[in-house]
Amino acid sequence: LCVILGYSDDEFLARDFQSMLFSEDLGNTLIKIHELLSGKVPNCQMEQRYVHKNGQTVWASWSVSTTSRKQSEQPNLIFQIQDITDKKLAEEKLQYEATHDALTGLPNRAHFMSRLEVALRNAHSNPDYKVSVLFIDLDRFKVINDSLGHLVGDELLVGIAERLRECLRPSDMVARLGGDEFTILVEGRYESKEVIRIAERIQEKFLIPFDLSGHEVYSSASIGILHATENHRLPEDLMRDADTAMYQAKRAGKARHEVFDQDMHEAVKEILQLETDLRRAVEKDEFYINYQPIYSLESGRIDGFEALARWNHSTFGDIQPSKFIPLAEEIGLIDTLGEHILTKACSQMISLKDSL
Repeated sequence: LCVILGYSDDEFLARDFQSMLFSEDLGNTLIKIHELLSGKVPNCQMEQRYVHKNGQTVWASWSVSTTSRKQSEQPNLIFQIQDITDKKLAEEKLQYEATHDALTGLPNRAHFMSRLEVALRNAHSNPDYKVSVLFIDLDRFKVINDSLGHLVGDELLVGIAERLRECLRPSDMVARLGGDEFTILVEGRYESKEVIRIAERIQEKFLIPFDLSGHEVYSSASIGILHATENHRLPEDLMRDADTAMYQAKRAGKARHEVFDQDMHEAVKEILQLETDLRRAVEKDEFYINYQPIYSLESGRIDGFEALARWNHSTFGDIQPSKFIPLAEEIGLIDTLGEHILTKACSQMISLKDSL
């Protein structure tokens, strides 16, 4: 023990073992020794933390057994103590790497979901315990990667992680889910407006430019906020609705936050259905064309027509262009749709010319 803890013989003998142990481990140690001395158990094993002479933590594997010559005698205790500090540090390193993002040092998705599951259980067992999630997605992050390179993009992610930490309460948790997505867990007793203030602080932080390898870069984020209810039974339920609110923030113009409500869920379900149907609508020829005449004010004659795409959905009837045109652009179908409408318009114009 002198070698393990850095004491000389005299220094060691002048101290008691209680002062060498971590206070958190002392109670369990005293219980085990009492059980040994009272004969309840013949031996025991445990891991303990000791305090080195220089103040550092020393992990030790501790094995104790009893021995006595006569039944009436107070038993002697035989200790075997092994320094396992290197082993524990290696285990902690592996555990850290398994639960944290290598780039930013933030907790990763697995760690966040595990913590969220515990928080949700607490909320279900205690009506005063609240859980909220902020889902953060960077706006136009791909532009930075494509223009300045992935190394600068990584530098931006590290800078964003640091700023997000500055916006939280001590009990809150921020994690990187992957790519340019971050999430924040708020739990315990708090007012809903405190979560809104966190989102506002984040937006304020993003107003300050990032200095990335000599490049001054501005970034922004769309934030979805979800306050857990009784309907949220699983962590995945919370993440789904927080993601839905974030998606709504992006559709509303980016660089803003939105709080989830049930209407959002229905709207997203409708958009998902329309996205699926839109991909098939071209094949099923559900689009028709309205022609807007173009008059010449000088001659009073029709100089041409504007071909306007219209979608007659097989179930929902006519879908407003304000719905399906942005959706076609978002899912990368706008070129295919444009070509389809152009081909159809040209064909109809030829038919009209022939009939005249």
